[in-house]
Amino acid sequence: MDEQSSLLTLFASSFLAATLLPGGSEAVLVGVLLKYPELHWQALILATIGNTLGGMSSYWIGRSSPRKVKYCST
Repeated sequence: MDEQSSLLTLFASSFLAATLLPGGSEAVLVGVLLKYPELHWQALILATIGNTLGGMSSYWIGRSSPRKVKYCST
């Protein structure tokens, strides 16, 4: 796997770990850093952006849900 596809995989893994799949992005980050140590800043930035966008999309999906749940205390 070349550098560009490794970074793309890292971004996708970070995004999915923040939305659908639990965990996993840390292992991909370590793998990219071990194979391409010169890309440490790019890898950290892409992992951060992927996690942030994944969290924001999860929040947006929850906020735009048409079904509202009402809680009542009895």
